[in-house]
Amino acid sequence: MTQRRTLHPDAARALGALLSVQRDKIGKTQQAIADFAGVSLGYYRTLERGSADYATKRVSNPSVAMIIDVADALQLDPASLIEIVVANHGTMEAEKLNQFPPNR
Repeated sequence: MTQRRTLHPDAARALGALLSVQRDKIGKTQQAIADFAGVSLGYYRTLERGSADYATKRVSNPSVAMIIDVADALQLDPASLIEIVVANHGTMEAEKLNQFPPNR
């Protein structure tokens, strides 16, 4: 069975840092952003922290829909959040790169 992919830790941290800075900039609490985005406070905190579990270092894995909702709550263009994730996602191994586009 294929293991579920998560964000690269660098991408999760970069996304979290941007969320935190923007939230402070607009003067909102974590609870206010969570409520607006329709997520629990705990889940939003994991996004800002960039890690869902301190013990295992498992990173958060927000859906595109969640990124859009959080971007709206933070008065950001959703594309800017996705660009941060992509820019900080790390490098794929060479063998994975060779699979794109898939051989037919």
